[in-house]
Amino acid sequence: VLFRSLALQQRAQGERVQAQGQLQRLKEERLAAEAALQAARSAADRLDGLTQAKDSLAGQALASRQVRKGRRLEAEAIESLRAAEQRLAVATTALRTLRERQLAGMAARLAGELSTGTPCPVCGSSHHPQPARRSPDAVNEGQIEAAEATLTQTRQEQQAAAVHLADIRFRLEAVLEKDRKSTRLNSSHSSVSRMPSSA
Repeated sequence: VLFRSLALQQRAQGERVQAQGQLQRLKEERLAAEAALQAARSAADRLDGLTQAKDSLAGQALASRQVRKGRRLEAEAIESLRAAEQRLAVATTALRTLRERQLAGMAARLAGELSTGTPCPVCGSSHHPQPARRSPDAVNEGQIEAAEATLTQTRQEQQAAAVHLADIRFRLEAVLEKDRKSTRLNSSHSSVSRMPSSA
């Protein structure tokens, strides 16, 4: 009985040592699992930060593309407005020149109707020593009307180009304002994300 009791006691001692070893391993595994969990949480936090940074950079890249496109459209609209203004100046000058030639032609037409001894319908004189002569490039009413139509058309084109430029500048300013707000927001998020955590 004593031998059996001793054997049981040794076996119990062995099982106790074995149980203590398992308990120690379980404690070590638990500590390792807790460390892995903490590392995973930290990695998740970094991942969130990286995701926010990626989203922020994607937004900044989009804004940059929109600004470049807006600047390109603005330059094209400025060039279009300048061209329209030049066409308007040319049309204005052409009409003025035609009207001056028309006035010169009117004097020649009136002079053609003068006869010696009859009073001039303009000045009343009955002597006509140097009547105006008809010019080979006399202007008719159809030429004046065509020049006026061209002037009206170019004025409308110039006004449309000015409105288009104003619209592009308005939209570009909206994109720039959005970009400025995004930059301010991102810099405040960045400073908050750099703060040490209190975990």
